[in-house]
Amino acid sequence: MIKGLKDAQITDGLPRVLAEQPWVRALSLAMLELHRKTMDYIDASQVYTAIDTVAEEVLDALAVNWKIDWYDTGYDIEQKRRIVKTALNIRRTMGTAGAARTQADAIYPGTKLEEWFEYGGTHGKFRLRVNITTVEERQKFAAMTIEEIERRLAAAKRFSAHLEEVEYYDAGGTATAYGIAAMAGAAVVDFGSASKF
Repeated sequence: MIKGLKDAQITDGLPRVLAEQPWVRALSLAMLELHRKTMDYIDASQVYTAIDTVAEEVLDALAVNWKIDWYDTGYDIEQKRRIVKTALNIRRTMGTAGAARTQADAIYPGTKLEEWFEYGGTHGKFRLRVNITTVEERQKFAAMTIEEIERRLAAAKRFSAHLEEVEYYDAGGTATAYGIAAMAGAAVVDFGSASKF
C-alpha cells in the first residue's frame, strides 16, 4: 500500500520484526506527529503563492518586510494584493519605464504610463492616463497632489524622469479630468468645459 507523504512512518521502511517492537512503534508515532506538524508549517509558510487568500494583516507585514515603499495601508485589499504580487518584479527592474508602468497599474488598475516621446511632451517627462470608473475612485485620486502621485512611483521610475501630467478617464476612454504638473496648478476638463483649481 502506498501512503501519502503526510502519512509515512518510520515503521513502513523497517523489517516487520523491528517495526513491531513497542519502542519502535512509539518512536514512529512521535516522528509521524512531528512530521505532520512540520508539513502543516510548510503549507502555512507558502505566503507568496497564497497572496490571493492571505489576510490583510499579512499583506501589511509583507510590505514592511519586503520594504515596499509605494505600499500604503490606506489602499483597499485588492490594491494591496496587486502591489505585493508585483513588488519583486518591480524591485528587479527598478529605474525602467516597464517597472513604473507595472507599479502604476498595480496601484491604479488600467493606468497607462506614456513617455514624453509617445505623446510629444517635454524631454524626460511622462504622463499617466488613470482609469477612474467610480465617483469614490475619482474623489480619492483627485485629492492627491501631483507630488504625491510621483512619490508613489518614485521607487520604480528613473530619477531623471518626472511626472508632467495626469489624465483621468472612465473605462470607455472618455476624459473626465486632466491635470498638469506645473506651478500654475492643474486644469479640470469635464466634457469640454474647463476650470482651474
